[in-house]
Amino acid sequence: MRRILLNILNFAALFIILVGGPAVSGVSIGGLVLSSSRTWQTLVLAGLLIAVAANLVVAFWLGKRRDIRNTALGWMCVYSGFFVLESLFFAGVLDFQPLKKFLIKITELT
Repeated sequence: MRRILLNILNFAALFIILVGGPAVSGVSIGGLVLSSSRTWQTLVLAGLLIAVAANLVVAFWLGKRRDIRNTALGWMCVYSGFFVLESLFFAGVLDFQPLKKFLIKITELT
């Protein structure tokens, strides 16, 4: 039961971080975007770091059973992976233009 609760809480946190953060920081009037992408970046990266820290606490201090500890460590790896991807994307190292071009070509073929 605790493992299911841990998974539900982590899914909710991931949704809030990746969807809610940009939605809260994005202010637009008509077609004009008034918020900075820096605010969005800060919210997403801070949220991911908080989630990694929370799962670390659960894994090593609150998780008495092995299955709880392994679940928390797995979620910590998921959040860490998202943190690395988001950091590379925000730094401009990771680019999705080839994927975008490929998907456009596929949609043109159908």
